[in-house]
Amino acid sequence: MQAAIAEEVFPRGSRLPPTRDLARELGVSRNTVMHVYESLMAQGYVTARTGSGTWIAETLPGKVSAE
Repeated sequence: MQAAIAEEVFPRGSRLPPTRDLARELGVSRNTVMHVYESLMAQGYVTARTGSGTWIAETLPGKVSAE
C-alpha cells in the first residue's frame, strides 16, 4: 500500500476505506488493516482525523509540495 501511495495510485487527500470494510473486502483480520494504517501513519503517508477516517497525506514523505 505504501508503494501505491508513493506512486499516487491513491490521490493525495483522498479517504481510505474504514478498517472494517477493507478487512472484510480483503478477507483479513481488522487488526491487520489497523496495523497497516498505523504503520503508514507513523511513516507520514496517511493522517487520521478523529471521527472522520484515515486520509492520504497531502504532502508525502520525501516529496516537496508543488504548491
